[in-house]
Amino acid sequence: MSGAGKHFSSVMKLLLKLGRRLNVVLYPELARLGTEQAQDEAMVAVAARHSRKWHYPVSIVVAPIGGLALGVLATLSLQRLGLCSFVPEVLVRTVAILSGLATGVIVLGCIYRNRNRRELRQLLAERCVAICRACGYDLTGNKSGRCPECGRAVSGNAARE
Repeated sequence: MSGAGKHFSSVMKLLLKLGRRLNVVLYPELARLGTEQAQDEAMVAVAARHSRKWHYPVSIVVAPIGGLALGVLATLSLQRLGLCSFVPEVLVRTVAILSGLATGVIVLGCIYRNRNRRELRQLLAERCVAICRACGYDLTGNKSGRCPECGRAVSGNAARE
């Protein structure tokens, strides 16, 4: 393998490792799965569930466009306030549009994270991992039939372990 190929391979391994760490930070429920392979399989299964729903691809387009529209409205508002008289107009437009786009992407990320966590909890519960589907609390050894964190009734399978 050439020097560039080895470098590319090491960079890809580093990115994969960082991606796995980020997944465990964003989705703490993944820590309940023992191996990295099991964590990867769970995330692939969650992604597969989302790909079958029509609103996910639509939201990927709508959120950034909504953010851009917000940026354009901000630009027009700043122009009416007269801010462009002492700041270059191009700078005002660029900042407003990019901040609107960033807002749309951040909102989209928050929505997806919450949906992914719900799907991941459901997947873990289906795999007989003792976890509350509502809040993600570890139910190992729970005999009460209720989650001590959120109070939701849990099935016998979730509290079994």
